[in-house]
Amino acid sequence: MVKIRQVTIEGHRIGLAGLEEVFAEVGSRDFASQRELAEAIVRLVAERNYVPDALREAYGSALLREYRIERGESVDEDDGQATRPGPEVRVYGRGCANCERLAALAVSALAQLGLKADFEQVKDMNEIGALGPIGMPALSVNGRIVAAGRIPSRERILELLKEATE
Repeated sequence: MVKIRQVTIEGHRIGLAGLEEVFAEVGSRDFASQRELAEAIVRLVAERNYVPDALREAYGSALLREYRIERGESVDEDDGQATRPGPEVRVYGRGCANCERLAALAVSALAQLGLKADFEQVKDMNEIGALGPIGMPALSVNGRIVAAGRIPSRERILELLKEATE
């Protein structure tokens, strides 16, 4: 099964298939410049996904940023300087009212802390099932399930996110 990864491009979350494979392929090659690397990433991504011609440069910038994060280099969007990546936050559940409430609390807590995070609400039961038996909704931070079968308080979510970024 091809993994879909969401990337923010010009303020919109776009699901892209096969990004890990693209990153592995470009990681094994040498490029003369960051621009050449970005162009190669976009070219390979476009083989698996729709990339509008008018947005190729925007895709290149966003995908280069994602690639650098993947390699542990992360960059600040404003000045290109290395920064620490934000937490990876996932909310697991089919989309019931409690799942939506937990997702809203997590996003609100991220905003309150001013954190740039890799946030995703996972509703695919195959992906959820791969985690093993868990109650829903569930919240994971940096790949670790921190709450399952209940909605933690806003204060607890803030604590978990602060811990994840220390």
